[in-house]
Amino acid sequence: MNGRELVAEDVRYCFQRYFDNTVAPADFRAYLASITTTDKWTVVFKWKQPYCKAVEDIVFGRVYIYAPELVTTYGNLSNWKNLVGTGPFAMTDFVQGGVETFVANPNYWATDEIIPGNKLPYLGRVQGIVFSDPAAIMAALRTGKTDWVFNINDEQAQTIISSAPQLKYQACPKMEANPLVVLRVTETPLNDIRIRQALMLAIDFNGIIKDYFHGDAVPLTFPIMKQWANYYTALEDMPADIQELYSYNVTKAKALMTAAGYPTGFNVDFLIFPSTATQCQMLMGYWKELGITFNVSTPDAATAVAKLWTKNFHGIGTVTAGITGPITCLTWSTSTHTYDWESYNNPAYDALIAKLLATTDPDEQATLVKQAVIMVYRDIPYFAFPGGYGYNFWQPWVKNYHGEICLGGVMGYNTWTSRIWVDDSLKKSMGY
Repeated sequence: MNGRELVAEDVRYCFQRYFDNTVAPADFRAYLASITTTDKWTVVFKWKQPYCKAVEDIVFGRVYIYAPELVTTYGNLSNWKNLVGTGPFAMTDFVQGGVETFVANPNYWATDEIIPGNKLPYLGRVQGIVFSDPAAIMAALRTGKTDWVFNINDEQAQTIISSAPQLKYQACPKMEANPLVVLRVTETPLNDIRIRQALMLAIDFNGIIKDYFHGDAVPLTFPIMKQWANYYTALEDMPADIQELYSYNVTKAKALMTAAGYPTGFNVDFLIFPSTATQCQMLMGYWKELGITFNVSTPDAATAVAKLWTKNFHGIGTVTAGITGPITCLTWSTSTHTYDWESYNNPAYDALIAKLLATTDPDEQATLVKQAVIMVYRDIPYFAFPGGYGYNFWQPWVKNYHGEICLGGVMGYNTWTSRIWVDDSLKKSMGY
C-alpha cells in the first residue's frame, strides 16, 4: 500500500462488502439502507427506520477495516501474510493451533488516553501461544515464561491461586465451554411445553453448580450474561414459575410427563457437540430418571455446526455459545434468523424483538430485553447449562492491565495490548 493513509472509502468498502455477503445477520441487512461517504473522512450509515443496534453493528467488531486493494489483488483475505491494516501491531508469524506473533507498528497513529502524549504501543512484541496441556500453563506461569493466560477453568484456577499467590487474576462467568441445549419445538414430543418443563425440572442445577463447578457458577448464562448488569435478572429475581423450573423436582417432572401422555418416557435424538460431551452425559443421566432414551450422535465440530445451521437434526441439539451483545443474542430466536435452530417461530416473540430493535431509549430497551428473556425462559425453546467462571491470570509486572480480553467488542490482541507495558525492574527484582 506504500504507506497510504486510511480514508473513508476504505471503511465504506469493508462494510459494503460485509453487507453484500449473505452471511451478514438478517437484522443488519434488513435495517441498513445505505453506506456512503461525503468526504475523505466521513462515512454515513443510513437506516430504514430507528434501529437500536445501529451503533453496536458498526463498532462491535463485526467488520475489520482493511485495504480494498487486498481483495482486488488477491481475491480474498485468506492469507494472513497479505493483510494490511492501521493497528498497533503487525502479524509476523502464524502457526495454526500453536503460536501467533505480532510486532509493534512503528508508525501507529494513537497515543495513550490516560497518559497524554505517550506513543502507543508500549510493547515491542506480543506472542500468543495455545496451551493444550494444563501442566504447561502452570509451568509457564511459575517460571515467568508467560506474562498472562486467559480463560482458565475453575478447578485449574484454584490450583494456580494457591500455588502462585503473587499472580493477579480476574474471574467472570463464561458460556463458551458449556452447552446451549436446543430443543426442536416443532417436533413431537418436544412441541408440548409440559415435556420441556419436565426436562428442566429433572435437572439438579444447584447440584451441578455445587459438585461440578465446586460452587463457582451461575445458573442463568444465556441469552443474557451476568456481565450485562442493566439487562440481567438473577434467578432469585425471576418470576416464580421460572424459578420453579430450576428447583429440581423429579416428582413434578414425572407428573408432567404423564399428563403429556408419556408416563414411561420416550426416545429422542440427541446431537452432541464434541466439546460438551461430559455435560451432556450428565443431562442424559438426569433425564433417564424420566424413562427417556437417546439416539446419540457425536459428529466432529464442523459437521455438528453444519447440521445446526441447516436444521438437519431432530430432537435435541447442543452447541457452545460465546459472549456477544445481549440484544443480538435475543434476535437469534426470531423466526427468520439463521440461528433459530430450535424453530421457535413465536409471533409474539418476533413482535417483541421488532419493538426492541426499533427502540432507542436505553431504559425502554432494558425493559423489553427483560420481557424477552422471561418469554424464552418460560417457553423453553432452549436452555443453557450453568455457566462456570473463566479466570485470566497475569504477572504483577504487567502494568495497566485489569483482566481484559476485549474492549468495545473487538476481540484479539490489538486494543488492550497496545496500552499495557512490562515493568522490567519489578520482573528482575522478583528473580525473573
